[in-house]
Amino acid sequence: MGEFSLSISGACDISTIVERKSMISAPLERAESILIDCGEIDRVDITFIQLIAAAQKVFDDRGLGFRLANASETLRTAIDRSGFHFSADAGRIS
Repeated sequence: MGEFSLSISGACDISTIVERKSMISAPLERAESILIDCGEIDRVDITFIQLIAAAQKVFDDRGLGFRLANASETLRTAIDRSGFHFSADAGRIS
């Protein structure tokens, strides 16, 4: 076990949400933490923000680390517009 690194790029919206959910949930049983590089995300809607919030909670509930890195401007804007706050230092939304 250890940290699982994942890079997500392109669209993160209703059209890709099933794939994104699978990517993010895959390491749940085999990693102590996940680091998601979001630097190449260029399209985001509320479904992805909801997925991130839910995944963060699931990882927290299991005592696993969860962190977003290199959040693109597109992602940061979508997080803010959805009513959440992104902490770049912590790599988390709240």
